[in-house]
This record gives sequence, structure tokens and C-alpha cells, in this order.
Amino acid sequence: MNNRSIHWWSSAFLVFLQILAGSYLLWKSSQQDLATTQILVVLSTLLVLSVIIVLSANRVQWNMMVRAIDAARRFGRGDLRDRIQPPGFADHNKLANALNRMAGRLDDRMHDMRAHQLEQQAIMESIAAAIIAVDHEQHILNSNEASSSVLGLLPEDRGRKLGEVLREPELLGFVTDGLARDDDLNRDIRIYRRGGREINAIGHPIIDSESGDRVGLVIMLDDVTRMRKLESMRTDFASNVSHELKTPITSVRGYAETMLEEGLDEETKRHCVEVIYRNTERISNIIADLLELSNLEHSAEVDPERLEHVDAEAMLTRMKSLHEDLASTRDMKTRIDVDQNLVIQVEVRLIEQALSNLYQNALRYATEGTTITLTAHRLPHRQIELQVKDEGPGISSEHQKRLFERFYRVDRARSREMGGTGLGLAIVKHIALHHGGEANVSSEVGSGSVFRILLPER
Repeated sequence: MNNRSIHWWSSAFLVFLQILAGSYLLWKSSQQDLATTQILVVLSTLLVLSVIIVLSANRVQWNMMVRAIDAARRFGRGDLRDRIQPPGFADHNKLANALNRMAGRLDDRMHDMRAHQLEQQAIMESIAAAIIAVDHEQHILNSNEASSSVLGLLPEDRGRKLGEVLREPELLGFVTDGLARDDDLNRDIRIYRRGGREINAIGHPIIDSESGDRVGLVIMLDDVTRMRKLESMRTDFASNVSHELKTPITSVRGYAETMLEEGLDEETKRHCVEVIYRNTERISNIIADLLELSNLEHSAEVDPERLEHVDAEAMLTRMKSLHEDLASTRDMKTRIDVDQNLVIQVEVRLIEQALSNLYQNALRYATEGTTITLTAHRLPHRQIELQVKDEGPGISSEHQKRLFERFYRVDRARSREMGGTGLGLAIVKHIALHHGGEANVSSEVGSGSVFRILLPER
């Protein structure tokens, strides 16, 4: 039986008592004198009034109780903005005011909590690294947007166990180890999503401020794949530069020591000077190419003010004339094939340097007595193709992938003998990139090679 039923049963009982009392008084009044009857009527009236007062008070109290219960239910549902209107009775006012104060304090605390949560989430989202918070059973408590790109986590994964969502053994092992420690854990791990990534993982324990117990772990995952690759490239570059410079410097030093000896004839001295000159020239070329490559790597896109309109056929003709002596020495012929009236807009100095590097390579490494073809064509989709084709021995596929790397050579000994720095094709690639284009090669062993520079038509 609920409170409302009790209320109505008690009211009915009081009405029943009133009827009994009234009936008794009517019966007695028929047997008493007038004075006694008047007294009984007054008492009956007082009894009726008292019953009415009791019922009214009971109803007010019941209404207040119902309102208090309804308000408590609303507060429990999170509706803390509503308030109870005080009914005007002192005791009831105290209850209403107490409930309203409680609702106000709860509303303030809930507002502060929401603001704190939004602030924490904003901080998490502003961090480029992936962040995941888990409890002591590895249930996902929270994560930021970066964790979606690094690990593929979704907002609906919250509440699930990390091992149910991810299949990354090194990461799960890191989390297990981090939950077993009271201090931070820092470790490089590998995840296998997106072809494999190198990750620097940092785990920070979540400690309950009251009990001091370890209740979870915050994990920060920083993708260092590109940084590790750059570090490796930097190490390789330093090693290659040292190696490339070491050979000519050693030669210069050796012949300089020879010249310090007494009694050398003029022919020997001349030979020493020639070797020293050739090697210093090689050192100078390496340094010049390194500086050019560095400028290209650190420059922004092509400056419109440096762009010039140049006739493609005239440019290739100048290229042919510039290297006539080398072509004649190796009995090489050069053919030019250009679309009629083709004019391109480029940084002329850079494009001529790129074509010169490709043309010289063809003259040096193609088979003697063969023909080199220089072409310039307009392609669909507003592209220009500059091409150097030779009839040399060709290049195997395993070398083609790395041809445009710095200091990479197919035949190191022959390249040094020809005076190459190992940076020519890397410069070609970056000149093409500088113009918003690309450089590539296609070749088959025994069938020659085709080097292309693709540029956007402006």
C-alpha cells in the first residue's frame, strides 16, 4: 500500500468518526432539554471544524510531500534547473529551501565538472600524439582524435577492452607493463597498422588521490616513423659525404706530400699538380652540388617572378651545342624532337641544369656511337614532358628505385672515373619538385633508358 492510499484511508476514517459523532448527538438531543441540546450542537460544530482542519492540514502536508518527491525525482534525472516553490508554512519552507539549495549546489558542481571535462578534452584534442586512458582492467576510458588516425579507435569503442579493439601485441604488452608500475614507462614500440609504424610510447599511471591506489594508465603514442627515417637519412648522408670527400682529399694530400720531396723532375711535378687540380675540382663540384641541393630542398614553390617563357626547341638546341665536344669524343649523335611552337614557362636556369645533368649522363654512360634523343611534348591534362632517351646498356629494376637518391650510383667506380658527384639525379628530382612536377625513369637491360621530367603547363 503506497502513501497516497494511506492518506485517503485515514481521511475516510475521520469522516466515518464524524458521522458516528453526529448521529450520536442527534439521538441525545432528542432526549435532553434545550440547554443541553445547545451545548451538544456547539460541541458537534467544533468537532466538524476540527475534522475539516485536520483534513486540510493533511492535504497540504501530502501535497508538499508529493512535490518534494517529484522534485527529488527530477533532480535524480539531472534536471537541476527547476526549483520547489515554498508553500508558506515554516516547516515546509525549510524542506523546500533545503531541497532547492541542494539542487543549486549539485547544478554548480555538475557545471564545473562539464567545464572541466570539456577543458580536458580540448587539451587532448590539441595534442598531435595519440592519447588513450584505460582503467586497471584495460577498459578504454577516453581517447583523442589522433588515436583514430594512429590506431583506428572510434568514440564508440569507449568502455570496451583495449585487447578487444586492437590487435597490436607490442602496444598491449606495453599497457600491461605500465599498469604494473607506479612510475612512468617510456618505450619504443612498433604497430602494424598502415604498413607498420615506429611509435614512441609513454605510459603515466592514474593514481586515486584518496586511497593512493593505481586505478589506470594514460598512454601517449607519438608516431616517430618519419623522424627515424630522417635520422637514418641524415646518418647515411653524413657517411656518404665523408666518403665522397675522403677520396679526393686523401689523393690531394698524398700528391702534395710527394711534391715536398726533393729531387723530383718536372714531369713528375706536373703530374702531381694535375692530380691535385682534378681532385680539388671534384671537391669543388661536390660542394657546389650539395649547396644547390640544399637550396632546392629548403626553397618554397617556384617564385612566379622567376618564371620565364622559353622556346623548348631553342633550349634543347643550346643544350646540344653546349656538350658537342663530349658527344664528338664518344662519336655520339643527338636528335631533337619537339612539338611545333612549344613554349614553356619555367625557371630557365634550373630546367637547363636538370636537362644538362641528364644529357651528360647519357653521353657518358650510353654505348659509344649510339644516338641520344632530346624531346619536349605537350601531354593531356596540361602537362609538359621533357625527355632524354639513350641507347645504352639499360638499368636493372633494383637500381631504378634508388637512382634519384643522393650519392647513389649504379657503377660507383665508373661514375667517379667520369667525374660524377653522385648528386646529379637528386638535383634533377628536386628541380622537378620545385616546379610542382616529378622526375622518373624507365629502362630495360639491353634496351636503353628514358629519363623524364614532367612539369605542369602554366
